[in-house]
Amino acid sequence: MVLTSLSFALIVLAGERKPGIQSLFKGEGPVNGIDPAGMPMPFGKYDNLGGINMSDLHAYLGPSWREEALKRLQSELTPEKMNNVTTSMSNIYKNCPGGVEMFLFVECKEGKVTRVETGVGEPPQGEFRIIGDYETFSRISRAELGAQKALMTGKLKLKGNLARALRLASVSDRLNKVLARIPTQY
Repeated sequence: MVLTSLSFALIVLAGERKPGIQSLFKGEGPVNGIDPAGMPMPFGKYDNLGGINMSDLHAYLGPSWREEALKRLQSELTPEKMNNVTTSMSNIYKNCPGGVEMFLFVECKEGKVTRVETGVGEPPQGEFRIIGDYETFSRISRAELGAQKALMTGKLKLKGNLARALRLASVSDRLNKVLARIPTQY
């Protein structure tokens, strides 16, 4: 069970350097004119992502992405769609670009998403804790890997009540679908 289906993709800069984490959060589109596939790209130009302007993308797990995630989750998911659930979950991303550990925390009360937090280091305590490699979360975000399959095959580790987590899988899927629609630079 995973709350997010989004994550950073490694952005390779000239000379095989990786950008610092702060450069990804400026909301400037491509980092140093390099698109997510590592290809040079002038700022303000459209890429091959279906006509999305790179400067309109939110850096995954950055402040603008977090704000957009909260706004969309609150507006698109009614308490009924969320089965009036009260829960909280922290996704822990290991081996992130820049060598840091990051998190995504989502809290629901009576079916309403009340809190979304992202950051570096230790997340807020949640009912569930999902731990995985950055690349696993990235594959889930691109719909290359299902969250339940990742959990069942050991690519993700769950801390919390497994039976309850499986009952909440449909809720997690709904969250993932909303988050997947955020224009994101991975």
